[in-house]
Amino acid sequence: MALATVMLLVSLESAKAQGNLVVNGTFDADASGWTLINILPPGGYMYNGFFAIWGNPSDQPAISQTIYGLEIGTTYTVSGDYALAKGNNPINGFGVAIDGNNLFTGSAPMSGLWVPFDFSFTAASTSVDLTLNAYLNGSNSSFFVDNISMVAVVPEPSSLCLLGLGAAGGLFFRHRKKKIGRRGNL
Repeated sequence: MALATVMLLVSLESAKAQGNLVVNGTFDADASGWTLINILPPGGYMYNGFFAIWGNPSDQPAISQTIYGLEIGTTYTVSGDYALAKGNNPINGFGVAIDGNNLFTGSAPMSGLWVPFDFSFTAASTSVDLTLNAYLNGSNSSFFVDNISMVAVVPEPSSLCLLGLGAAGGLFFRHRKKKIGRRGNL
């Protein structure tokens, strides 16, 4: 039972410590925390609290941020919202990459419509580069982005309780089996 309690407390403490690892993923006041790559006017931070990934299509405009504090082997979920800023090409022109590998690509939604995205990955190092791209795959579309987050996937408390109960039950029966075995040898 003590093992189950320790596992639960460690897991809950880990969940509290993590939270959203992205700095300024809501773009409420500016684009601080992000590196701008080939962003041209009218792209950039928008006064409404989102960011426009806009530039010359051949230059692959993007924004990027190095995320620190990851735990190797832990699964993380990256999520956010995107909308079409310019263009109407249905090709997958929006992408989100981890260390240069696109793990999400999305096609242009109808103009004015915000679309959520999310995907998961398992950390292989303690930091990664998170990059949001526009004009991918030959599309001629730029995108707005907002509400970008990266959080550790933590089992639900009910799952942790079941895991703890299973561990406690296993220890109980192991202890009982040893006790019965000693009686039989008397």
